[in-house]
Amino acid sequence: MPSFSKLSVALLYLTLCAYAVPVPVTNNIVTSIEIRDDVTVGHLARRAIANPAPTAAEFVGFHGTNSATADLWEKSGSIVKPGSLNFDFISFSALRGLLGGSAGGSGADAELGPGLYVSDDITQTLFFANGNASKNKGTTAKICAIFAKNSNEWRALPKAIIPKTLFGNGNFEKARTAYLTGLATLLKKTFAPAGVIRFGFLSGSSSQMILPESLNSKFFAKCFDASLVGTNGQITADPAVPPLPVGVAPFTPAASYLGRDRQTQWNIQAGVDGLVKQSKNAANLAR
Repeated sequence: MPSFSKLSVALLYLTLCAYAVPVPVTNNIVTSIEIRDDVTVGHLARRAIANPAPTAAEFVGFHGTNSATADLWEKSGSIVKPGSLNFDFISFSALRGLLGGSAGGSGADAELGPGLYVSDDITQTLFFANGNASKNKGTTAKICAIFAKNSNEWRALPKAIIPKTLFGNGNFEKARTAYLTGLATLLKKTFAPAGVIRFGFLSGSSSQMILPESLNSKFFAKCFDASLVGTNGQITADPAVPPLPVGVAPFTPAASYLGRDRQTQWNIQAGVDGLVKQSKNAANLAR
């Protein structure tokens, strides 16, 4: 058998330690994690969609909130619903109404359904972060980058674009349920409407999606001060300001939620207009 000196054994040990892979999660709190579409950016610039490691986390969008909720999410290592008064699980239009905007609504059902509303447009979430903090005294505005913990699992989850004519509260949720049930039949797939990740138009070139509460544990957040983001979506150029969280990147028009590239990459089912009429009829809504 070959012989090894103490020095060679020590060198071998140090080499193995240098290449050891850190454990990504400690006590359910994310401390270090591999990010799919891994990139660190200090400002928002157009870039292409990438396809890195399938089991890594994947950035899926922005959410504006207050510092108390942001801290809770980061410490939990998952998205959790705060127990106190909050405005995180209502629609963008409902929150805009509460903040004095043109749209209203109780947010009980919300315009796409119940769940956490996320956008592909950081400027939209900036408005809601400031508004959310103003409604929760003693907190500051935060923007959270929302990540799916496992990219492969995320891309396999059922997703569908909801036609704008099915936006609304009350019976509109019954219509959306009927629509998604019909969509499952049409596609010959089995999924529960309540567990479908829903996408839809927001305003201008902005889009939105909801993450059902039943899926909260599959996501985590990395948050930063909303004050770092200008109204034009640009991150401050101050070199002392840390960059956006690793893995966070803007969505190009083609890669926005309603863009063809993103629909293909994330397996988002396009809207089927032929199902809208029968879905509304099932919910006793006007055509």
